Amino acid sequence: IMINHIIMRTYTLPIFIICLLSQACSQIPTQMDLISFVLVDNPQEKEIFLTEVAEISYFQPSNNNPDYLFRRPLIKEGQNEVLLFDFPSGSFLFFDKSGKPLRHFNHKGNGPGEYTVLTGFLYDQKRDEIFAYFKNQIHVYDSNGTYIRSLSLPEKSWITEAIDFDNNHLLIYDSEARHRIAFSAIAYPQSKEIPEQEGNNECHEKPFVLISKENGAVEQYLSLSENENIQLNVTENIAGNNIVFVAKTNRIVPTKEGATLYNQETDTLFHIDKNRHLTPQAIRKPAIATTQPIVYMNGYIESQGYQFLESVPLQVERGQFKSTFLVRDQQDGKLYKQILRLPDYEDKTFTLSPNTLMNGTTACIELSIEELQTAFLENRLKGELAKLVSKSNEEANNIYMFLRFK
Repeated sequence: IMINHIIMRTYTLPIFIICLLSQACSQIPTQMDLISFVLVDNPQEKEIFLTEVAEISYFQPSNNNPDYLFRRPLIKEGQNEVLLFDFPSGSFLFFDKSGKPLRHFNHKGNGPGEYTVLTGFLYDQKRDEIFAYFKNQIHVYDSNGTYIRSLSLPEKSWITEAIDFDNNHLLIYDSEARHRIAFSAIAYPQSKEIPEQEGNNECHEKPFVLISKENGAVEQYLSLSENENIQLNVTENIAGNNIVFVAKTNRIVPTKEGATLYNQETDTLFHIDKNRHLTPQAIRKPAIATTQPIVYMNGYIESQGYQFLESVPLQVERGQFKSTFLVRDQQDGKLYKQILRLPDYEDKTFTLSPNTLMNGTTACIELSIEELQTAFLENRLKGELAKLVSKSNEEANNIYMFLRFK
């Protein structure tokens, strides 16, 4: 009896271990589990109505008050209001959903708690806090414009992307290394060497960082694969001067569950959820290192079985990089050229990419009032959009289409 008991135990332990290993391995994504973005030349077109993937609403700020004029805004939507930041003037402008002005403030200047220019801002409506950022500065204001505090960041940080990750943290991308490489290309155009990063007390150790909303303290560094052999910038000699064009990238794309993180110099996209689990999510093909010229892709928006993205050749045409806007259909896994339409706007096409996102669930597309008024006269508008344009005068502001993804 004792011998049989011992024999049974010697066989039970390995089986138990195998089961645990099997469960653990099953939770690790394989390449077969990853979304594949296979970039091809001259993709076929796919027509999709935006109403298939999102609920549509419109917002038109009033132009009746001279204190609420703007030229080039960045827009964030709150629960009952819309917040615009006007880059040229430095003003924050609040409107209700009907476009009526509510309040405004401006802290443009060189003093404490002020900004000379901003890269962007985040609006945490639950905390009633606006996080306004540029380079190594993040100033915090309430929605009445009262200065609250500034977050402490390393001296040489260069924050180019940030999202509201959770109640207590921001997820930022510190592009200090990218800018250092770009500036080196201007100073030493023939050099292949990448300049050394300076001490960690002057910049973040890694570019993807979770920081505290209270004081900017590092909560966690996120490690992603990198490829220093590929640099996403182009140097051109114009009139005897070396001009460096740095590619526009979306390295952090907010999602409903967290964020997609991507170093465009590599082939794998990652996702971080609210529990801070970082896992591979998608892979691009062919490998970026094999493309000639280099073709990189940005993150993507996902809704109703489609992924919307853009691919960009590393070539400058008339001072700009030219994007191709693509959509992947999950049913067949193929990439198509976006032909996005709106039932209320006949003979008009749109594009979707992470550049249009206001947060992980909502995007914003600006509609030219001049084009809308022409379309109205040609009977190409219908529904709510037609009603809104019919009430607009020649001096009216553009209309902003909000897309809440299904």
